[in-house]
Amino acid sequence: MRYSLLCYLESDADERISWVLHDRAGKVIDNAEHVSLSTLPPATHALTLLVPSTACVLTSAQVPTTQRQRLIQAVPYTLEEQFATDVENLHFALGERIAGEQIAVAVTTQTNMQQWLTLFKNRGYQPQRIIPDVFAVPFANSQAWHIVFYQKMVLVRTGAYSGFSIEPANLQLALQLALQQQPTLPSSLNVYYQKDETPTLTVLSGLGIPIEEQTSPDSCLTWLLQGLIQTPAINLLQGEYRPQDNLQVLWKPWRLTAGLLCVLGAVYVVQQVVAYQSLKQQQTALNTQIETLYRQTFPDAKRIVNARVQMEQQLNQLKNQQTSPQSSEAFLTGLTQLSPALKQAAGLNLKRLDYRQGRFDLELELANLQALEQLKQAFSQAGFAVELQSATSRENGVEARIRLQKS
Repeated sequence: MRYSLLCYLESDADERISWVLHDRAGKVIDNAEHVSLSTLPPATHALTLLVPSTACVLTSAQVPTTQRQRLIQAVPYTLEEQFATDVENLHFALGERIAGEQIAVAVTTQTNMQQWLTLFKNRGYQPQRIIPDVFAVPFANSQAWHIVFYQKMVLVRTGAYSGFSIEPANLQLALQLALQQQPTLPSSLNVYYQKDETPTLTVLSGLGIPIEEQTSPDSCLTWLLQGLIQTPAINLLQGEYRPQDNLQVLWKPWRLTAGLLCVLGAVYVVQQVVAYQSLKQQQTALNTQIETLYRQTFPDAKRIVNARVQMEQQLNQLKNQQTSPQSSEAFLTGLTQLSPALKQAAGLNLKRLDYRQGRFDLELELANLQALEQLKQAFSQAGFAVELQSATSRENGVEARIRLQKS
């Protein structure tokens, strides 16, 4: 099972921390308090880092736009009057919208961010979240304020995205100032502390607000862990500090090369598609030419399925006929019988003569219709069945097509 690590950076000056190793449901596996960074478990767990809210400013900004990129650009200059330093030296992290155009913002210095990251990077850790400690205070009731007494600090959460951390000696004054800024008093003060470290609540009692106490036999880290799991928080790792996984880091130098390969691949595919379309058009044109040639060569053909194959079949058939001795003999015999009639026809011009399977097809010109009738009679007397397929009168004679079949 994979575990997660919650680390509370109590002080980055002397590198004192408290940490708790837990599962996804929040069950504590191991923990340690007030120890040095060297006690951290091996860097094989997802790390959430809690940092002191004293190093952050929790505020809000009114920005009308809802586009995330414009919010990121506008927020620093909307809040710059609240800070004595240039906004370029500050880091702004955005939360959710509180109400209307108000958006929650957490601000710290660039120096803090770099110092926190370097501190844990030197020990092999890359934090997945860096969160101000106030956002780890449980927030079960939005009408109440929630207070955790932990170590030498008091964490006060006054809202989902508001609160402060302060030393116990200054708690009374800080609470009074915070209450003055509220339109209504909180319904209660929910106080969390470790059972064997009961704090003095005299300061809280003097505010006239009901107090609800909750104790834990274990470390207050368990309260912070549950609060972090159950309530919203602002992760400071945004913008340039947004964590990148190892795969993304390895991929980054190759993005340009991969992009060029994709472009070249796309160009190649387009070229292949264009070439295919061109070849397909050529094939269509060739098929049309073959069909046209087939119809011209075999005008009696009625149905064309595959002109190329049908033409090959017809040519093979003609070839067989031409090479058959019986076919040649029949052709010569029939031609001998036709010759006398053709010689006697008046004004005869034989334009075409085809022979196929014992059948003659003649295309000819004659002087007149009377000569055509005489020729038909002569063919009949020679023993042929005569079929006049067409006859057209012209100024200078008659054009006719005749089919002869040996009776």
